[in-house]
Amino acid sequence: MNTKYIYKTILLNLAMGLLLLGCNNDFLDRNDLNGLAEGNFFKTESDATQALNAVYGVLQENTFALYAPLLGSATDEIVRGPGSQGFSDLSDGTEAPGNSDTAIQRRWNHCYEGVFRANYFIENVQNVEMDEALKNKMVAEARFLRGFFHANLVPYFGDVPLLLNTVSIDEAVNMVRTPKADVMASAISDIQFGIDNLPTTVSENGRLTKGAAAGFLARVLLNEKNYDATINVTQDIINGVYGSYSLFPNFSTLLYEENEGNSEILFDIHFSNVEPSVGESINWHSVTQSSAQGSATFKELVDAFESTNGLTIDDPNNTLFDSANEYANRDPRLWASIQYPGAIYGIKDNDGNFVYNRGVWPEWLTGDSNDYPWSNRYHMKKYLNPLTDPPRQDGLTLPDGTNFVVVRYADVLLMYAEAKIESGSIDQSVLDAINTVRARAYGTIKEDTSNYPAITTMDQSELRVVLRRERRVELAFEGLRWLDLVRWGTLKEAKAAVGKGWQANIWPIPESEIERAKGLTQNAPWN
Repeated sequence: MNTKYIYKTILLNLAMGLLLLGCNNDFLDRNDLNGLAEGNFFKTESDATQALNAVYGVLQENTFALYAPLLGSATDEIVRGPGSQGFSDLSDGTEAPGNSDTAIQRRWNHCYEGVFRANYFIENVQNVEMDEALKNKMVAEARFLRGFFHANLVPYFGDVPLLLNTVSIDEAVNMVRTPKADVMASAISDIQFGIDNLPTTVSENGRLTKGAAAGFLARVLLNEKNYDATINVTQDIINGVYGSYSLFPNFSTLLYEENEGNSEILFDIHFSNVEPSVGESINWHSVTQSSAQGSATFKELVDAFESTNGLTIDDPNNTLFDSANEYANRDPRLWASIQYPGAIYGIKDNDGNFVYNRGVWPEWLTGDSNDYPWSNRYHMKKYLNPLTDPPRQDGLTLPDGTNFVVVRYADVLLMYAEAKIESGSIDQSVLDAINTVRARAYGTIKEDTSNYPAITTMDQSELRVVLRRERRVELAFEGLRWLDLVRWGTLKEAKAAVGKGWQANIWPIPESEIERAKGLTQNAPWN
């Protein structure tokens, strides 16, 4: 297709509001708007609300929800089947610029779709006569989201075009890559504007708050290795500057649909369960086996969960671990996160007692014999509710209204601890942050050290190992492992440990984008 035609179509659609998907009266629904025309749109407060909802709507794209857990296939978390929209390429280390309809292409597309919509809103809302305080809040939402989308490009692609306004056809065709430092500086400015101008609480579910913006800013700053700034932001969150947050008492049920909006959630992407195309359908990728798009968990992740005495299973001093009964006496988060052979599929209360028992997971999924040589006996369970998510072999997508959590308080505590460890400013607050997370896994509080294995060392090297393992088991399947491994410089080593290939700590620019915008250049080693 002709390059100018492509960009003309994008720009005309944007100008006429035809890209405003998901903007009817229900904020959580995603339906096409029909009948909008350039001459009569963006005149009223209602128009502005619909246009802002369209920016939010991009968050519901696969890149930011369904694909986030599946991004573990680019690491040592999960392995994907050969028909998995490019995730098998990321898993094998065979990703290439020309692969179409992949997670790489979609991340690029979805992020710039969000940027385009945000810019369109920011430019046009200024002409709408409406309450100025409301307008300022809406601009803060749009600017945060623009920063969010730009910040979700840089770690994966490096230098990318920085777009702070809608572009003409000629500008689009001649776009060049902006140095990543400049893109991130702009993203941080947008996110900070959100922190400064968003409310602490909202009456409409799904709207952004100061806490959401602050939590995501902490992640951005940590990935930039700006440890002092990360400490400041996370400390403010911990101290309640941006609202009141605390750990949800039950790790195994904190992501269930009925527990949405709990005290641990700073930022989540909202879904309804009206139809399969609306729900994020992570459940299908967790429980189906009869599909080349299924998922399996590496045994190395299973082995990362400690015994209940706080020792790793390969520690020669660990007398509690029995290889003949290897899942016994393990960190409770193993059972809550991964379905392994013989595990009961059910629901436990805060004390670890079953309140619902669906029985042992089917043999067809966790047994030694299955139809898919890429698979194994371990599968992602974290997002499954046994009351509503049965094991399935038919490969059908299930309607699912479960929100996808982007930032939660446990992550904030661990980001704070990591920044303190890496900056060499280790004190009791580091142990408190880590132990608060560890204690919750055992259904208790950090002071109750007789009922969970508390961390006591103040040695930087030892704490670094503890922190990295803690992030691995606490935040498994939440879309963060790739960022963590790249930040630590251990992605190549981690993939080699599970027999997977590696090309670089960055992704190729999609070839289709380079063909359209001739000013774009390719990343090494694909150039």
